[in-house]
This record gives sequence, structure tokens and C-alpha cells, in this order.
Amino acid sequence: KNFFISQRMDFLQKGNQLFVEENYDQACEQYTKAAHKLLGKDQFPALFGRARAFMCLDKHYNAVRDFGEALSLDHKHQLTNYYLGICLMKINKKDVEKMKQAHQYLLNAQNGSSKQSRFEKAVEKSVKILQKLQPKVE
Repeated sequence: KNFFISQRMDFLQKGNQLFVEENYDQACEQYTKAAHKLLGKDQFPALFGRARAFMCLDKHYNAVRDFGEALSLDHKHQLTNYYLGICLMKINKKDVEKMKQAHQYLLNAQNGSSKQSRFEKAVEKSVKILQKLQPKVE
């Protein structure tokens, strides 16, 4: 049992180090290995890390998938809501319903945050895009 916990941590740590080094492809590989060794809520850090790496690689559809899975494990995680909202904005700027969904994720991130300004700009941007798509959205 300890061997598997150690191995999982090695994959996560390697993924994190590769992410810091901006080696996103290899970070994705390490996060994938970690996710395969984990079950349930323990998968969260691997899914979140891989989603961030996908986001940096402009693989927004893959990032949306992983952020969505991560949110299914911890729906209140602010950064996951934020990044999911950002990715949805990048790939769905002309789809009103998807932009509403992106806006809601950004609001989820903003709610309860002590660092309101971190999320305010993204929320404001989503409102502007929505207003262009659908003039009476608040």
C-alpha cells in the first residue's frame, strides 16, 4: 500500500515540477499516470494539474473535460470553476448557452472568494461577451 501511495506522489510531484518548467506535454503524462493510480476524490489533484497543463497547451476541449471531472469531485473548488469558465469562454464565444455556462462557473469562482478582484475581470468579460450575443443579459 505504501509503495502505491509513494508512486502516486512521485507522479504528482514530477507532473508539478514539469508544469513549473513549462514542459506541459510531459506534465500531462505524469498527471495521467497519477490519475490512473488514484480512486475517487484522490484523483482531484491529478485531474486539476492535467487540466491546467492542457490549458497551457491550448487544448481547451481536453482541459474542459478534466476540469469538469475535477469539479465532479469538488464542486466548490474556486480555481477549477474559474479555469473551466475561462476555457469555455475561449471555445464558445458565439454560443449563448455555453457562454452562460462559462459565466456561471466564473460566478461560482467569485462567490465566497476573499480575493474578489482575481475573478472580477473574468466575470466582467463574460458579461460583455454575453451582452454582445444577447443584449439584455445582466
